[in-house]
Amino acid sequence: MKNAPEVLYEDEQLIVFNKPAGLLSVPDRQDSELPSVRTWGMQEYPDFKIVHRLDKDTSGVMIAAKNAEIHRLLNESFSNREVHKTYLALIHGAPQSDKITIDEPIRSSAHGALMAIDSRGKPAITHLEVLQKYRGYSWLKLQPETGRTHQLRVHLAFLGNPIVADELYGDGKGFYVSSIKRRFNKPFDQDERPLLSRLALHAYSIEINHPADGSLLQFTAELPKDLRATLQQLDKWAL
Repeated sequence: MKNAPEVLYEDEQLIVFNKPAGLLSVPDRQDSELPSVRTWGMQEYPDFKIVHRLDKDTSGVMIAAKNAEIHRLLNESFSNREVHKTYLALIHGAPQSDKITIDEPIRSSAHGALMAIDSRGKPAITHLEVLQKYRGYSWLKLQPETGRTHQLRVHLAFLGNPIVADELYGDGKGFYVSSIKRRFNKPFDQDERPLLSRLALHAYSIEINHPADGSLLQFTAELPKDLRATLQQLDKWAL
């Protein structure tokens, strides 16, 4: 498979991997032929079972089970909030404080696939820490306590600081060097291409007890090339 996940760890019960941006976690309902983590896993492991999902344009670490019993145990760990996940994100602007806990319930909105802050929704808690402030942008560490659909995206949009290139909860525009470099020169007859054109969100690390023996497992997925290049330009022109 083109753009296949990178395996970070594997044993007889489970597999941990780094999902690239642009790859679905599960098959698309309208087009089952589109590549996905599930179809990739089923080619190698007959009983491959997805435990949690990342949005198509989110990159980073995921865990899958190799049999039904491990799948059940991993699901219990996620449901009981025994799994610790850390995400990294580039947002527009800067939050009011460098450390914030967002405790705002989320539910489906009246607009199809969109989620929204709603007092009638399910509890959703996200811990936010600013790692670096730039001119017009901020680089964040995010640690969700809950795992609601689009939770991080909705919570950041609620603060007024949507994730860069978020097509659902932001303006959808990618990151352009011209947004930070005052004298940016491009060829006269060409449009500027975005350095980052997908959701600027990366599942950086995950910590969980192994469902078979209880041993602590910790994994990290290094930043992909597009995010590294974006941060390099921000460090150079926007500090």
